[in-house]
Amino acid sequence: MNEQRRLRPGEATFGYMLLIFSLFLLYNAFAISGFSSLSSPGVFPLVAASAMVVSALTIILKNRTAPQGEATTFSHRLRLFHSQILPLKPMVIYIAMVIGFMMVLEPFGFIPSALIFLFVSFWYLYAKGAVFALVLSIGSVAIVYALFRLVFKVVLPEMEWLDLEALGWEG
Repeated sequence: MNEQRRLRPGEATFGYMLLIFSLFLLYNAFAISGFSSLSSPGVFPLVAASAMVVSALTIILKNRTAPQGEATTFSHRLRLFHSQILPLKPMVIYIAMVIGFMMVLEPFGFIPSALIFLFVSFWYLYAKGAVFALVLSIGSVAIVYALFRLVFKVVLPEMEWLDLEALGWEG
């Protein structure tokens, strides 16, 4: 009873698009500083992009042996792709959420903006409940903050309307 998985609409095309994008990133990663030494700035991007290329090639090779889904004509596959993979209403809603996030990022700062954006996104897209979405959002923002602000020393947008240093708190 080991039935082979059928390709979903657009899955094969997505593999090729992923490969093209990965090769583009690999080219740009190499352009950062080449591969002059293991400590050069371009090493991590080169390794990440190389992993993406290998992953995309693996996906493409697996997809070549998988049987096609139930769609037979191109127009039928396109309709299935839009109904199952890229439905219009959730896509428009999510684009609106991203635009909202971009608009509130500067005035409210990274932490509250990202927390609210991720909470609404997880709650809407993942549909596992508000508590799960909140825990996942807090964990995600904490990891991103710790990694970028504390480890890499990247200055993230802070709240304009609240002067935390004036209140005696330094981040």
